[in-house]
Formats: sequence, C-alpha cells, structure tokens
Amino acid sequence: MSSVRRCVLRLHLLALAFAPALLPACGPAILAPADATITLSASASTISLSGSSTLTATVLTSTGENVQDGTMVFFQTTLGSLSSPQSRTRSGKAVTNLLSGSTEGTATVAAGSGSAVSNTVDVVIVSGRISVQVAADSTSPAVNTLVTFTATASASGLSITQYEWDFGEPAAGAANTRTTQTGSATYTYTTVGSKTVTVKAVASDGSSATARVTLTVR
Repeated sequence: MSSVRRCVLRLHLLALAFAPALLPACGPAILAPADATITLSASASTISLSGSSTLTATVLTSTGENVQDGTMVFFQTTLGSLSSPQSRTRSGKAVTNLLSGSTEGTATVAAGSGSAVSNTVDVVIVSGRISVQVAADSTSPAVNTLVTFTATASASGLSITQYEWDFGEPAAGAANTRTTQTGSATYTYTTVGSKTVTVKAVASDGSSATARVTLTVR
C-alpha cells in the first residue's frame, strides 16, 4: 500500500476518534490519552473470501500500563468489512474482526483512539478455493490387511494445515478417526463389508473441503 493511502487511512481514524456523531448515546466516550501507544495485530495475515481475521488493538499509556477499561478504539480497513468499527478496551485490548467480503486483494487495517493511531497491518484476501481428492492403494482389501490412503489437496493462496480422517469403521471406536499433518494415512480393517472413508482437508484460515472413497473389505 502506498504511503499516501496509509496517511489517508490515519487521517480517517483521527476524524473518527473526534466525530461526535459516532460517540455512544449513553454518554461521552473515553478516549486514549494523547501520549498513548496503540499496537495492532491480526490473528491471520492471509484469509479466504469466506474467512475472517481477529484484529486486536493493544492500548498502553506512556508508562506502559493498560489504558482505562472502556476506552473507545476505532478501526478502519481499506478492503472487506469490520464486524464492528469500534470497540472498547478490556485489560488494555480492543478487539474486532475483519471480514473478507467478496473481493480479493490486500486489506490494510489500522486503529485509533483520541490522537493516538496504531501501526497498519496488511491482511491478504485470496480466493481460498480448496479442493481435495483421496485414493486407497486397494479398494478391495482383505480383512486385517493394512490399507494406505493418500489425499491430495490444494488451496489457492493458502496452505493445508491438517487432514481429518474417518475410516468408516465406527465399531473400532477412537481408532476409526485420526488427524494427520500430511495427506497420508494407514488403517487396518477388522470387519468385512463396505467402508466409506472420509477425509477433510483444513486450510490455514480454517476453511475446508471433503473427499470420500468407498472400498469393500473381504
């Protein structure tokens, strides 16, 4: 983001902080002291079009102490939307959520209170389309024979963080399900019959996709 646009964002925040029309009707808002510092962070730096990122503004006095609880903090973003454009502090922190919306790009977010303005944080919004396929090394294994499953997943602009497996044999109890960090898993069936194996690939923003394969244990 250009330095000009960052400056405009900061000016918008200052305008919000002093706009009487936006202050609560129940009474005057508490704003941060003039010498306060605001540090903004995002829980995820890349999110999909169906995702969100939690924004946390930490507001401290010049001596490093939390500002008064209830201090009003205003948030701004250049892309997407906010679950709430303003939030009150609790233990020095004010929280809201960046919602991705339907447009890809980079959302630059910032927070302000009184004359204090935070650093800017960039959150990249990607299509996040996830696809996954799964295959077994045998679709008609013998009972008590090890079967190897391979899942292949991709997510535009995101990484796959884990695979959640259900091997279709509920009588096996806890052994019937497993979570792996890679797309490979093995399982030994102890009963015969048709088994439907389900794998869910989970992306770094929490979105997911599911695939299934059916096999007959003999």
